Amino acid sequence: SQKALMRAARLGDGYHGKIAGFASYVDKLRECGKDPASARLREHDLNFFVARDPDAAWEELGPYMLYMHKTYAQWMSENPADYDLGDTIEVMLKPMTLEQFKASGDVRIMTPKDAIAHIEAMLAQAPVEHFMMFVPPGLPLARFRDYAELFATEVMPAFQGSA
Repeated sequence: SQKALMRAARLGDGYHGKIAGFASYVDKLRECGKDPASARLREHDLNFFVARDPDAAWEELGPYMLYMHKTYAQWMSENPADYDLGDTIEVMLKPMTLEQFKASGDVRIMTPKDAIAHIEAMLAQAPVEHFMMFVPPGLPLARFRDYAELFATEVMPAFQGSA
């Protein structure tokens, strides 16, 4: 929200959010009289996963991610203007079937090689200090381990020494 961005800028603790809102955070830093070069981003990408077989991973993760989508859509529909999500707000508020949700592209399941390229592109846009993923609501932790281990062993090493 805009209030959260202003609070983060005023406190100078960095921005914990989506890269889509980072430019607004930098603007809030300016409004607070702070140096925009001090801006830091902790990206949380709730819809990003790494898998050797993205299609198989979608079959497992899709229903959990659709549940989360519907829950967030309900919350966000209360005051959509309070969220700085750019064009993605339309996707977030649209009711969808599982097939429509998959086609929306809102969930990204990438191979390790594609994940590295995705994060490199983010780093070209903003000073990302941390990149966070999460376990979809309801997915057993034991099932998420494979995704986390693949990210840790094949994606993270590409960024050793970065930032």
